[in-house]
Amino acid sequence: MASTEGLMPITRAFLAQYYDKCPLTPVSEDVARLTSKLRSMSDDLIKEVPLTEAESVLAQEVESATPHKIDQNMWKNREHIEEILYVMEGSHWPKMVIIYSRGHILQLQQQSTPEEIEIGATLRELKVKLQSTLKTMEQFHTKNSDNVFNTGFLMCKKMKRNIKKILLVLLFRAELLVSKCDASVDYEDVSQSLWGSVNIFAVMTYMPQDFRGKLIRQQRERSERNKQAAIDALVNAGGSIHDRFALLWGQQMERRRQLAQLGSATGVYKTLVTYLVGVPQVLLDFVKTINDDDGPMEEQRQRYGPSLYSLTDMAISIRFYLLLSWGGQKDEFLVLKEAVHTYTSEMNRLAEFFGEVFANSPFFIKAEDAGIGENSDDYKETIIPVGKTHEVSLQVDSVNSYIGWDFSLIQSKVTMDIGFSVEYIGPSGEKIMILPYRRCGSDQGNFSTLMAGCYKLIWDNSYSTFFRKV
Repeated sequence: MASTEGLMPITRAFLAQYYDKCPLTPVSEDVARLTSKLRSMSDDLIKEVPLTEAESVLAQEVESATPHKIDQNMWKNREHIEEILYVMEGSHWPKMVIIYSRGHILQLQQQSTPEEIEIGATLRELKVKLQSTLKTMEQFHTKNSDNVFNTGFLMCKKMKRNIKKILLVLLFRAELLVSKCDASVDYEDVSQSLWGSVNIFAVMTYMPQDFRGKLIRQQRERSERNKQAAIDALVNAGGSIHDRFALLWGQQMERRRQLAQLGSATGVYKTLVTYLVGVPQVLLDFVKTINDDDGPMEEQRQRYGPSLYSLTDMAISIRFYLLLSWGGQKDEFLVLKEAVHTYTSEMNRLAEFFGEVFANSPFFIKAEDAGIGENSDDYKETIIPVGKTHEVSLQVDSVNSYIGWDFSLIQSKVTMDIGFSVEYIGPSGEKIMILPYRRCGSDQGNFSTLMAGCYKLIWDNSYSTFFRKV
């Protein structure tokens, strides 16, 4: 497994050394000024027109505390932007303004005044800006997810390569993962916790570039499909924008909980995590604090949180005022215009800053930098004498377990091969060939078991008279 030589724990002080080099210029003072102005304008509208049920719910959110976690704020800002864009759709505009379709003004109604025409043009301009910022944030989350999956947390100043050669025949069983964790934990979610898109911070250790990595990637892809299917089902059932983002954040928090469980793992489960993917203990110690308000990640929140929190407040203030203004006063749109311009400019800046700083944080490292590149030496030599066979038996207790292999003979001047096959031994002793016998110099593969019982991986050198195989 990956060496822990030279590793040091990720602590708040350790992260502070890095973030000292990455100061964030605070957001413009206009953010607080315009947010306050929007709140005041909204208060005036509330006095004139009673709130609807939907407006009352949003009013309560306006008055509630801003989320503390960085990633939750990023998701909330995306939610607010989508809600604002929804309100800006033509079907929700005041009847007096325009006939609107697909982002373009098609026809101004005859009774529209110059002021109302200006409002329509302003709304179209603001919609374009917000759509651009929404795309930027979506790209931020996508890039962050890719960084998390393709890189790993590293807590060291220097990572030395010291990997023992191990011939790994893998029995990767979902029931082991579940039984050693929590009865409610889904294996695919655990896999996603290791390799998935946990925004801003997530665990990707030193992924081996062999069949193990392929298996884990397959699990991640399946988990992503399941997550997306849940979102699609919600939308098709008429779920609101808020419902969709609540589900998205719920999925994120579930991954966080399982990340923390990885750090607290014991027994067989811990052995599997550390052996299979090479997660060092110092990383597991860090993961245990992933949800702690006073953990190492608090350093990130204290430094960069205030600017982001102010933008979250501004976004919901824009949304609330825009919702109220449809049924009340139609003036003061210049304030709204300035607010959206300021908000989109600052949010774009923060998204770019966070993307750069977090991607280069000391807990991210490329696989090759950690010594786990395509030329991984994560194998051991096994000598199979002349006329002998070598067998590995694996007892499988349930279906849908994974068995995988990856081997290669050391070649000399004479090209070497060896017989290889995989068979199943049933409870009554019957044999079923899983992988037919063939001779080869190397092979890599895996399969999902359909039956419980004993599986044998057999390397056959019985036909050789002169050469042992290594």
